[in-house]
Amino acid sequence: MKYKILLIDDNPLDVATTIAEFEKESDVNFVIASTAGRAVELVKKSPSEYAVVLLDYNLPGMKGDQVAKELLSMNNQLNIVILSGDPTQTAAINTMKAGACDFIDKRASAKKKISIVRSYCHKFDDLCRVLESQDCPTERTKIIEQVGLIGKSKSLAEIARTIIRIKESSSTVLIRGPSGTGKELIARAIHQHSSRKNRPFVAINCGAIPEGLIESELFGHERGAFTNAIIKKIGKFQVANYGTIFLDEIGEMPPSMQVRLLRTLQEGTIDPVEAKEPIRVDVRVVAATNRNLEEAIKTKDFREDLYYRLNVIPIHVSALRERKEDIEPLISHFTRSHETGSHKKFLYSTLKYFLDYPWKGNVVFGECIF
Repeated sequence: MKYKILLIDDNPLDVATTIAEFEKESDVNFVIASTAGRAVELVKKSPSEYAVVLLDYNLPGMKGDQVAKELLSMNNQLNIVILSGDPTQTAAINTMKAGACDFIDKRASAKKKISIVRSYCHKFDDLCRVLESQDCPTERTKIIEQVGLIGKSKSLAEIARTIIRIKESSSTVLIRGPSGTGKELIARAIHQHSSRKNRPFVAINCGAIPEGLIESELFGHERGAFTNAIIKKIGKFQVANYGTIFLDEIGEMPPSMQVRLLRTLQEGTIDPVEAKEPIRVDVRVVAATNRNLEEAIKTKDFREDLYYRLNVIPIHVSALRERKEDIEPLISHFTRSHETGSHKKFLYSTLKYFLDYPWKGNVVFGECIF
C-alpha cells in the first residue's frame, strides 16, 4: 500500500531535505503543510488517512506539542513524530506529554529517520487491519451499542468510533444533520464517554429562547441588571462548569450573541450581565445544527470565525433514509420500549414498508408512530 506521510514544516530547505532522504522509498507519499492551521485542516478533512505525521517542533506561533494536542483531538490514534533541529530534554518531555509517539533530531541520519517512520507505518497497518475487522455488521453493532446508540450502519459506526476516539479531548464538536436524526443523543454520548461524564451535561436550544433573554440564559446576570432582575441568575455556562454544554440549533443564535460566545471559547471566561469581573469556566462545548452554515456565513448570518472555533471536531449525521440498515434495529428498540404486555411482531411486508418509507421526519417521527 501507499503510505501517506503528513510533513508539517515551514522551512522549505528542511522539507526538501526530508523528501530527498525518502526518495528511494517508493511506497511513501508526502503531503506538505507549512503552517499548523493548514495541518489541522488536512487532518480534520481526513483524520484516519495519514500513516505518520512528521511535525517540526518550532513552527511559528505554535510549538510542536501544542499542534500535536490539536491533531490528536481529531484522531488519538495518529502516529505523530516530532522533528527538531535543536532537540532539548524539555521539548522532548512536552512532546511526549502531548501524546506524540517519538522525537527525532533533524540532524539524524536518513537511515534512522526511515527506520523510525517505517516502524510507525507498520503500526498503522496493524490499526487498519483492526478497523477492517470491525467493519462487519456484528462488530459495527457492538461499537454502536458501546456508546449507547442504536443501529448497524457504517456511518453510525464511524460516529461511534469518533466518540471513542475523542474521549480524552476537550475540543469543541459540531454535529450537523437533519432534524430528528439524534444529534442530542450523540452529544450526550460524547459527554458520557469523556472524562467529564460525572460532571453536568446542560442542553439548551438556541432557537427557542427570545433574543432579549439568551444572553442572561447562557451567561447569567447580576441582581438589578435590568427590569425584573430581582435576584442574581446563574447562567447555563456556569451551571455546566467542568462538564459539557450542548448548544442545539446553534445556527439560530443571534449575531450579537455569536460575538459573546466566540469570546467565551477564546478566553475561557463568561461575562454575566452587569458583572464587575469575568468568571473563568471550564466547559466542553458541543454544538448542533441542521442549517447550512457555509451559506449562512455568505449571507452574514453566521460568523466565520465562530464556525471555525466550533468545527474543530466535525460529526455529520445522515438522514435515516440514507442509512436504512438502522431502521430494523430502531424498530426493535421502539417496539420493546412501547410494549404493554403483548409482544409486537412485524411481518416482512410491514418491515419492507418501513424500509421503503422516505422518513422525512427521521428517527423522531419513527418513535411517534409506535
